[in-house]
Amino acid sequence: MTASLLGVDLGTTSFKATLFTVAGEERGTVSYLTPWRTGPGGRHLRLEDFSAAVLGLVDAAVVDLAAGTVAGIGVTGMAETVFAWTSTGDALPATAWNDRGPACHTDLPDPHLVARTGLLDFPRTSAAALRGLAPSGQTIGRWANLPEQAVVLLGGEQVAEYSLASRSGLLDVQTRAWSPALFDWAGLDLRSAPRLVPAGSPVGTVRTTGACAGAVLTVAGHDHLVAAVGAGATGPDAVFDSIGTGEAVIAPITAGQAAQVAGFNAAGFNVGAGVEDGSTNAVCGLGTGNRFTMILDALDRAGYPRAQVMTPDDASAGPLGPALVDLVGAVFHPRWRDLVDSDRAGRVVRDTVDSLAVARAVWVLAVRTASERVREALRELARLTGRPRRVLAAGGWLQDPQIRAIRAEVIGAYEIPATAQAGTRGAALLAGRACGAFPTAHDYPPIATTRIGDTGR
Repeated sequence: MTASLLGVDLGTTSFKATLFTVAGEERGTVSYLTPWRTGPGGRHLRLEDFSAAVLGLVDAAVVDLAAGTVAGIGVTGMAETVFAWTSTGDALPATAWNDRGPACHTDLPDPHLVARTGLLDFPRTSAAALRGLAPSGQTIGRWANLPEQAVVLLGGEQVAEYSLASRSGLLDVQTRAWSPALFDWAGLDLRSAPRLVPAGSPVGTVRTTGACAGAVLTVAGHDHLVAAVGAGATGPDAVFDSIGTGEAVIAPITAGQAAQVAGFNAAGFNVGAGVEDGSTNAVCGLGTGNRFTMILDALDRAGYPRAQVMTPDDASAGPLGPALVDLVGAVFHPRWRDLVDSDRAGRVVRDTVDSLAVARAVWVLAVRTASERVREALRELARLTGRPRRVLAAGGWLQDPQIRAIRAEVIGAYEIPATAQAGTRGAALLAGRACGAFPTAHDYPPIATTRIGDTGR
């Protein structure tokens, strides 16, 4: 049996591992629910739960999918969710990137320093979370993003991959180096910083017996960017729309454009290191999946189950009342989490949604509103870079035909890659780089796409 490549994606909702042949054939996927525990400040991952899930996932993948020999393993996953160890060696839980616990509500560094990171939402960064631990008297000795820690568990070196480091609030996007001033602000010792490496760098081998023994390990990087690689959206004219628990509109930008950080930030784009050969990306985070889930949960609690709400119906509910229109608008406002904390969404739905037809109309308005936000991001990107781009899209929500159709109606034609696992595919391709199966990104096996919509806009 020929050697395989294993792509692992540590996502907000689930951990997944997909086996691929070097020729690009998808052999199958194993999936576990992300082992969150809920506590003060939101959802947390304990190191012991995380370790058991990662090791169990890899074992299940190679056994259930008849892996043969695994030549390389690439691990991608969510950013802004880090394990930290105190100076005495105690492991602290990792808080979910989309749960802003008390540790993230800190004073901010000098605006000039924040601008050097290229990030728009500094309070959610790892730097802010780590600084927030100081009032408890804990001194941080080291930290690691989830994909980086998974590689260590499997036998690899402790490193920091550039695209994940770009989301930490500790990297200077202009110099692509750790910022001593931001380390000082976060209460961290720069001497403890892990070595920065590009995605696809070999960082050790699996130390175990069986099919994975000796497999080359790599940290594939930030999940949205890795999914772009898996979807084939890596050329200079490509833009990738990654819609899962979050949503990100991603495009590679030139060195000259990357220097215009302030302009991209003003248009709603983060600027940070990519996962391909020293690239830089503009990333517009939209958080759509979280918003969709909140609306569907509110409707479900009011007696309108998700499966029925998401089923298209020719019956018209007529125009929605102002309370529901305002609610959908508030869901896509930056302070949307206030709706959860106050249960305003639940109250408005209970008081005003009186039929399944109305519930479906609320859902369609939410899908259309989310698509309009993508359209605006694409327009801003075209303005900033001087040209429109070929749009590819992937993610769990796009498995729904209604969402695909509404999105095409709003943004124009786009393409979907012939895989439901763009994230794990991208991680596997980068594992192929690490083990030498693909000398360059140009050697990746091609992927077919399906065009959604007939005309562009």
